[in-house]
Formats: sequence, C-alpha cells, structure tokens
Amino acid sequence: MPVYRIEPPGDEPSAVLEARGPLVLAQIGVPELLARNLRAHGLEIPEDQRGPCVVDTGASLTGVDLGVAQALGLPPFTTAVVCTPTGTEERSVYVVRLEFPGSGLPTRDPARVLGVDLEPLGLAALIGRDFLRELVMVYDGTAGTVTLAY
Repeated sequence: MPVYRIEPPGDEPSAVLEARGPLVLAQIGVPELLARNLRAHGLEIPEDQRGPCVVDTGASLTGVDLGVAQALGLPPFTTAVVCTPTGTEERSVYVVRLEFPGSGLPTRDPARVLGVDLEPLGLAALIGRDFLRELVMVYDGTAGTVTLAY
C-alpha cells in the first residue's frame, strides 16, 4: 500500500498544520477524453493549472477554484446543491483531470468537482471526502503530519 506523508515546513509543523491544514500540490487539467477529442480536431489543449490543494475533511465533495476551471475553458457539466455554513447554494460541477505531482497519490481522471471560489484562500483545489473515501488518512496533530495511504 503506497504511503504519502504531508509534513508542513518550519519549526512548528503542528502549528502550521493547524493554521493551513494539510497541503499538497495539485495539477488540474482537462480530462484525457476531452484532450484526445481536442487533438483529433486539431485544437489546442489548455495548459494544466497548478497550485496548492488542501485536504478538507469538512467538504463532502472535491472542489476546484472557479478561476482554474475558467483558465481550462471548461463548461459546467451540471450543477449540484451543496450545504455551506451560510445555507444551501447551487454550484457548477466540472469534469477535470486531477493529479498530485511528486506525491504518488492516484490521479483522478475523470474527476467530478465543484466550482468553488478558492482564490481568496490561495488554493487551486480542495480534496473532499469523495476522494478521501479511497484512502486511509492519519492526522497526527502532535507531530504536525498527515499520512495518506492508498
């Protein structure tokens, strides 16, 4: 079973983990099926987007920043009603390829993700429980580490 360990930088990893949560680099692109279709028609494939992604056990669904979805030129696939701390909202759902370079975490392609405004948080994506259900996660707050096994 492959294992990936998230260890925040700094002298106090437990404080960093508490403040920011477990972060991993995300690479978000158009799904391979769409990329093949674009190539077959001689069209340009949008460049993958990269940025930090937080593991969010409070999110039932994985989300991608709306700006990332727009940069990829992705139209919404459908919509979903989601519950937030401020009530229920209707959000766009996109289909993407979601990778985590250098981590060994499994690629999700295609991945259905919610469009979420994550830019103010400096995030490109968040990993929700829909992704985590395929992993074993150990959150060690005292050591300031998170271990994901899959």
